[in-house]
Amino acid sequence: MTTGRRSFGGAGTSRPARARARAVSARLGSTFLALVVVLGAVAVVLSGRGDRTVKVSLQDGAAWLVSSKVGQAALIDGASAQVVTQVPVAGADADLTSAQAGADAFVADGTTGSVVRVDGITYEPSRPVRFAQPGQRLQLFPGRDDSGLFAFTEQSGLVTTADIRSLQPRASQALASRIAPGGGAVDGSGRLWLIEAGSGDLVWLDDRGKVGRRAAAVDPDGARLVVAGGRAVVVAGSSVRPLESDGSLGAATCLAENPADTTAVVTGSPETSRLYTASGRRGVLLVSDLARRSCDLAADLGAADDELGPPLEVAGRVFVPDFTTGEIFVVDLSRPRDAPRRAEVLPPGTRFELVPGGSFVFYNDPASERSGVVHFDGTTISISKYDPERPEAGLINGRGSESGPPGSGQSGSPGSSAGPTSPAQSPSSTPSPTQRPSDPADGAVAIERSAGVVAVGKPVALRVVATSGARISAVRWDFDDDSGGRGTAVSHSWSRAGQYTVSAQVTLADGRKAAPTAGITVTAQPTPTPTAPTTNLTTPTIPTTPIIPTSPSRTEETGKRGPTAALTVTPASGGAPLLVNADASGSTAGSEPITDYRIDFDDNGAVATSRTGSHTYSAAGTYTVRLTVTDRAGRSDSMTRQVTVTAAAVAPTVQVSASAVAGELVVNATAAATPGTAALRDYEFSIEPAGSPESAQPQAANTARFTVPAAGTYRVTVKVTDTAELYATDTSDDVVVTVAPPEPYALIPNASSAAWSSGAGTPVYGARGEAKGYINTEAYQLEDGSYQSHMETHPNYAADGWISGQFTLPQAIVSGQRFRAQLGFVKPNEGTAGRVQFSVRAVYPSGQLSAVLLSRVEVQSDGSMPPVDVDLSGVSGATGLVLRVDALGDAAQDWAAWVNPRVE
Repeated sequence: MTTGRRSFGGAGTSRPARARARAVSARLGSTFLALVVVLGAVAVVLSGRGDRTVKVSLQDGAAWLVSSKVGQAALIDGASAQVVTQVPVAGADADLTSAQAGADAFVADGTTGSVVRVDGITYEPSRPVRFAQPGQRLQLFPGRDDSGLFAFTEQSGLVTTADIRSLQPRASQALASRIAPGGGAVDGSGRLWLIEAGSGDLVWLDDRGKVGRRAAAVDPDGARLVVAGGRAVVVAGSSVRPLESDGSLGAATCLAENPADTTAVVTGSPETSRLYTASGRRGVLLVSDLARRSCDLAADLGAADDELGPPLEVAGRVFVPDFTTGEIFVVDLSRPRDAPRRAEVLPPGTRFELVPGGSFVFYNDPASERSGVVHFDGTTISISKYDPERPEAGLINGRGSESGPPGSGQSGSPGSSAGPTSPAQSPSSTPSPTQRPSDPADGAVAIERSAGVVAVGKPVALRVVATSGARISAVRWDFDDDSGGRGTAVSHSWSRAGQYTVSAQVTLADGRKAAPTAGITVTAQPTPTPTAPTTNLTTPTIPTTPIIPTSPSRTEETGKRGPTAALTVTPASGGAPLLVNADASGSTAGSEPITDYRIDFDDNGAVATSRTGSHTYSAAGTYTVRLTVTDRAGRSDSMTRQVTVTAAAVAPTVQVSASAVAGELVVNATAAATPGTAALRDYEFSIEPAGSPESAQPQAANTARFTVPAAGTYRVTVKVTDTAELYATDTSDDVVVTVAPPEPYALIPNASSAAWSSGAGTPVYGARGEAKGYINTEAYQLEDGSYQSHMETHPNYAADGWISGQFTLPQAIVSGQRFRAQLGFVKPNEGTAGRVQFSVRAVYPSGQLSAVLLSRVEVQSDGSMPPVDVDLSGVSGATGLVLRVDALGDAAQDWAAWVNPRVE
């Protein structure tokens, strides 16, 4: 795996490889909420600067990352792997959590109970506003479209809605009891949903503090709230149910995990109605699809018994943090059966967070300077958010001056004892005097541009570059048309013809300043050879005298601005017929709202007149998709994207034959395939009506062997796929399988050869009183007073301990077989403290486990040994059983007994 490193104070070095290590880390009770933020074009008003409206084009791939140790928030640019700025937000050794809305960051400090807003345009932190008492931890939930901010105090159960700009409280709502971990989420409409821990009431609030409530709607002990595709859903037990607007529960979908798995972490997709469950116990990622109401997709991470963090979906990949090993797994949802990419990012045992930023994913250790970017292929670049030797180095406040934390003296001085201000006070806008070197960076910085002459509405890519090893800390752009931008690379288009001088106010990491300029000529008509925006920038000649437009053609009223078009097309290339989706929802209004969208697909008059549209291209060629947005005043802006369609490829062909093995429940299959345009890649075999689960797995071999559940008639289907993703299928003739039924199988005589494990390692067989747990088949008196042949399975001696045994069956399970036993406890000499959960699952030849077949809670105090009878027809083809006992609380006296367990 390729990695890189960006150090705050020096040249990059590669991260050394390290062995995979197991580290036991403390499990925190809090639940991490994945808040997905897309940075796009925004309009803001800068107070204290004449209320001048500035259009800012924020680049895809930036995120605010907090550092509790030094009380800072750092803005990280993913494309350049650079620290754009460091902002003081608290004192040293703070307890910081953050949320992001648009370009702004909201940082809560649990040590003071206060919140700071960092302006995403000026980088100025507000003065801290107190929402809780010192030592009370806050959760922040920004509402939709800058509607408001929800601040929830975990200890007191107080929810406050505040203005998202001034942090001025609007209303407070005291709940009847505290919120359980995972009991809060903001849906796509901007409503905050909460589950009260004591009552199970569902409570929802809008940004104005309006409250709704549905009493005793869910089980408060096990229910969690997650947002999937903008909709709040309740996860409870082994099911998922969406929430309606009135708090009622929609239809249930299965959750692909054992409810007793306390290691499972569930999050939602930001775009679709999917849930992702990371199970540390099994080391897998499981997918539940609410639209299809299915939970049959899984990816093996190879991380069993690791502590996994909340999964995060970005651009069709799911990123899963592993706190035990300090790794990140990257799962491609289009190929979930492929081995995931692994990225080693932090030392084993480090608890870190994943933060999305456009098409980038950032990892962050809030307790240190360590952070970085992880790419879709698993490669990483590590970034130091600050210099651990000199944390104040590079620290800027607002316009580039150094300062200490909000409400404190200068950097390094003790903070003011006055504490946070009330929300009614105005944020400070006067930065502290700078202590940086003031020598200009003459000749060290230049502007690269993709074109020097463009037509009206055509975007130009601009980038600031530094020479001689200088590192850029911050860039502020002036496009000479009453608009500006921020970031090392931007794109901009002009709505009027004329001569424009683009300037950049650049701050280098060593404190020097530079102001490079570049001239742009904007013509009223398209140029004879228009240049499309590209990242292959060329360094222009920097004029010694700025080119000032003498009389640019600007006929708009002073201060009036038109809309800005933004267009994405997906996919941008592919073979015919190609379905392309166009999305203009990123377009932003100027002085008036946008009233008209027109997307021209450049294909025989095909157009769409809404924010989104789709079109299928049937012929090969290069097409220019043009978006035009028009506002209420008639002002318009356009943007184009190219779509390349290649000629239709020829798919492969295939034929499959199948035959039964005499006297066995086995079917063999062979496929004969001929490639089309591209080379063959893999085969997927499946069998109907039922077969072993290794069917339908992509493989390189053209043969397959199936274990079927019973005698009967079967047909094999094969799918062959080539490297261009084209495929062909074929189904065999009927195959008749005949075989004698299996003999009954008793588990107790085979207990010594089963594969046993417990929460403390390998339990002891044939002994009692072992702390690791034990298995005993001696005949003791049972809780109902009887003496019957039984298998005693005691979990390891710990709260929530467990013990599990995997039995290999002599023959695959067939339809009609059943698992039978009695469940209870060995009778103790005194006391009735035992309480456990019995469960049974099947094991397929591939090692995959079935869903839970039996789940039953038993207590010692009832004195009964109830029988269980489980139909195994649904797991036909399985070749093993797993018997498991989980201690529900204290493991004392959990002498769980299985009386005559058997398959017959």
